[in-house]
Amino acid sequence: MELEEAISATKGHRLSTLQLRMDSQKNTKAKAMHSVSIVRGRFRSNRSTFDMEYHHISKPGNAKHIVQPMTLLQLWFFKPLLTSAKDRDSKVKMMFDREVLLLSTQKLKDIKKMITCVTDEALLAEECSECPDLPQDQRAKDVFKSSFFFIDDTFYVDESHPSCKDLSEPIRKWASGHRTGVSADMQVESMEDVTMESLNIRLGYPYLYCHQGECEHVFLFSDIRLMHDMDNKDLAGYPMMINKCEARRIHCIVCNVFTAKWITREDSFSPNDPSFFCDPCFRMLHYDADGKKLGSFKAWPYTDANIFS
Repeated sequence: MELEEAISATKGHRLSTLQLRMDSQKNTKAKAMHSVSIVRGRFRSNRSTFDMEYHHISKPGNAKHIVQPMTLLQLWFFKPLLTSAKDRDSKVKMMFDREVLLLSTQKLKDIKKMITCVTDEALLAEECSECPDLPQDQRAKDVFKSSFFFIDDTFYVDESHPSCKDLSEPIRKWASGHRTGVSADMQVESMEDVTMESLNIRLGYPYLYCHQGECEHVFLFSDIRLMHDMDNKDLAGYPMMINKCEARRIHCIVCNVFTAKWITREDSFSPNDPSFFCDPCFRMLHYDADGKKLGSFKAWPYTDANIFS
């Protein structure tokens, strides 16, 4: 139904929202400005997300089905905060990443498993233009396992591995000597045994997840409700991701087909700095048949964040 028909069908034409919407559609200048803004990404809505809430299928076999009504919590996660000098001047501060549905009886450590971040998956490799075939299988998450949640003036730290450190310690020391506006009685607990139902949370209030030292994700609880008939009754299906941002990969600048696996700087073969290449194009352009380096450039393995979304 067109907006004009919808307005005509109402009594007294008193639906102001429909009237305003129709007026904005008639304003060609406003429509053009809105289209340009959409292309430039200034309207950060969920228009490019995938809704997966009702596409989860229970696993056959010995699946444990939920019989009693349970409380569900809905969480929104945002992409890491922008911290560079250029990004601080940007109008866009946070971008939606994914939406997760979990049971109130589940623990904080279960939420951590649902957070995928490129800083965890990044390869720990030095500049390797001279020897691109060196083993590069060690990722940041395998070395730096520490993390914490900050909820209601309490740091819930990860103690799942002996190498985990309390990342909140320097923060608490700094806060004790400065006027930060937060409570001076910040507590520290382990996230291993804390369930969602034991937390004192507020809907729509921003909380923090920090890992890899300084990679910070803001998240919030968007809804708390009882399970209904349309929800997945498979206990093993929770927590489940029900919505995520559309991923746009960084393609190779040569073939523009495959995802980039190498990043180069000061590259004599490329007009861009940095430049991104897939593995076949990178080797074909920068090395001869015997694997000898051609030209001058610096190279590092590159991990595209969107391949993990």
